[in-house]
Amino acid sequence: MTKVEALQILMSGGKVSNDELTTKYIYMNDKGQVVDDKGGVFNIQLAPDNGWSEYTPKKKLEIFNKSKALENLMSGKKISAVSWDNNRYIYIDDRGQIVDNKGELFNFMATEEDKWSLYIENKKEVENKALMSEINKLHEMIETLMKQKPTTTANIVDKSCINKADREEMELFFYGATGSAIKELFKSELEDIKDKNSLIKVITKFIPYCWMGKKFATARAYYVDMRNIIKEVLSDSSYLDIALDLFMIPSEVHDEVKKADSKKVIEKINDRQTFNPEEIYELIDFLKTNIKKAIKLGRKATVEDFKKAGIPIAKQQTPAQARAYLFSIYLALVTGRRIGEILKTLEIVKEGGVWYFKGITKKGQDDVKIPAVICDDDINFVKSVLMWIRKDLDTSKLTLKQVNSKYNMVFNRSLKRITGTNYTFHDLREIYAELCYLKHGKVKGTEREELDYKAKILGHDIDPDRLLATEHYMTMKGE
Repeated sequence: MTKVEALQILMSGGKVSNDELTTKYIYMNDKGQVVDDKGGVFNIQLAPDNGWSEYTPKKKLEIFNKSKALENLMSGKKISAVSWDNNRYIYIDDRGQIVDNKGELFNFMATEEDKWSLYIENKKEVENKALMSEINKLHEMIETLMKQKPTTTANIVDKSCINKADREEMELFFYGATGSAIKELFKSELEDIKDKNSLIKVITKFIPYCWMGKKFATARAYYVDMRNIIKEVLSDSSYLDIALDLFMIPSEVHDEVKKADSKKVIEKINDRQTFNPEEIYELIDFLKTNIKKAIKLGRKATVEDFKKAGIPIAKQQTPAQARAYLFSIYLALVTGRRIGEILKTLEIVKEGGVWYFKGITKKGQDDVKIPAVICDDDINFVKSVLMWIRKDLDTSKLTLKQVNSKYNMVFNRSLKRITGTNYTFHDLREIYAELCYLKHGKVKGTEREELDYKAKILGHDIDPDRLLATEHYMTMKGE
């Protein structure tokens, strides 16, 4: 920020700092004088005109041992050894592996470091508010154009997509290049940035490229490509976060693509996947057997203990991670609950002699409970498994949205690895509904009976006058 902006903060009672100063910070005392951190009078007139920032005292870091460090890792936090420099940290990536800030695998179990603290990331400020305003205007323009019907081929944001020749003419006019050459140009200009202002100018220049004569799905794909270039070029730069924040895909794009995807699902409703119930019950037995082994070994079990017991555990995984993946797959199969519910909101309670699932994430409703129908004969065991996974993976400080965003992908990958199938957690939910209907709900065998029963145990609304979400179930092989 400029010296004028720094003075505004001083006048409001704040503190500011500048790398060119020998003092930590300056502020305005009760007498209206600008003084340094030691109380000495500071001549603001001789101070630099730029490079100022609001001073925030560093918080005293909590130091914890290796065991507590592992708990923080499992809860999705970044941690750093006390002996490391300020830029080094480790965390669990989307594949469930412990990696450092450069993405390289880190053997946490073998490290001798025993003093750890949470890694605190620097909050980067965008100093040029005028350019930020232009960025916001650009996004508003794109969102407005997305909602307009095209009048001429000059409208670059057009759901119908203009022809290739016109699009290339626009690209040449804006960038002096066409096609993939523009991505190379973007990469080159990113490599040459000198400061935040030049970064913002490059980002502003290339956002329209994602929209020139492209359909929604194509525009989204181009955003992904350009963001990947940013990650590649600025991976070790302090500008990475701000660049990604600026080159953000408008939410309307996701909405439009989602609508198109939903339409395709409905069109293919009669081409549903199938599964073999016997194989699923064998999978449940396999999971349950290994869960019992893991529980018997206890929380102090090592990787070697898991390997000797034949419990699935991947390279660089901790026992707590392996338990979380194993337990979650079992719970999804026998309870039909979503991964966010399993990791965050689900409760299994007994009221008036009847078991219920509480904490069901039903849109627009709170405190939803439904009868606890399970694909297992021991609900107390199911409840104990749920308690174990909650202790292994503490999500108490995360919102449900954060839990889903953080864990959906990595848990789906673990599901495919452990089961050797291409199932997702959503598929397990469908399989659960089918198995429960066959085991507990089938009386007349009518389609309406099946749909209503599945809707009930999954917590869906039952509306006979519309296409139900529960009509998208996988069915048994041979049906």
